Amino acid sequence: MHITPFEFHHTQPELDAFIKYILNSKQSATILMENTGHYHYPVLKAFQEAGLPVCMVNAYQIKKFGDMDLRKAKTDKKDAVRIARYALEKSYSLVPYTSMEQKYEDLRFLARQYNQRMLTLKTNKVFLLNLLDETMPGITNILPLTTRTPETSLSVLFINRFKSYDRIKKMGKSRFLDAFEKIARKSRNRQTKTYGLAIYEAALRNITTRGENEYTLAAQDQCLELVCESQKAAIQLF
Repeated sequence: MHITPFEFHHTQPELDAFIKYILNSKQSATILMENTGHYHYPVLKAFQEAGLPVCMVNAYQIKKFGDMDLRKAKTDKKDAVRIARYALEKSYSLVPYTSMEQKYEDLRFLARQYNQRMLTLKTNKVFLLNLLDETMPGITNILPLTTRTPETSLSVLFINRFKSYDRIKKMGKSRFLDAFEKIARKSRNRQTKTYGLAIYEAALRNITTRGENEYTLAAQDQCLELVCESQKAAIQLF
């Protein structure tokens, strides 16, 4: 389709009018769009719903094509003309966008979202471990921080229940071991006595820096909650 270049805004009325213009034209239209992250999706969706075949080209291909120009000025209008020229010169190689490509796009989207959740999880774990160094130094050498299933994770249940070595020492050995055994049952851990004794000895042996500080313990609770929520969010994307 050869027409004078014109602009339309990405609003529903103007997009509807543009699609109507194409459909009412007696010429066959070659629709070529540049893949611009997620910004092109509304227009792509509208074209597909109208039954118009759309071809996609990535920005790198357009850039390489534009490198042949003597004048390499970059504006939206010049980019549009460059894409139109690409459509004319490469029409033989253009392939309409298909649902299979959409599936790949969806998978890439999910992968990006999953990586973001995992980055958030790792960041929150680092913050939590830094706080534990002040409230329960060395605890992860006894109870590794596992958050795959927060509801039954012994380390998560333990940190949430006991908070710091200072509180464990105040409880006394018998009371602590009894309380630890109760949460260990929830995690279905069979090494209750071994872990409990090792933790109590660590509480007596190690020096805490902020074990009774209410702000530190509040921050630790929040960090633990963020770790658990980040883990759940990542799992939900599988």
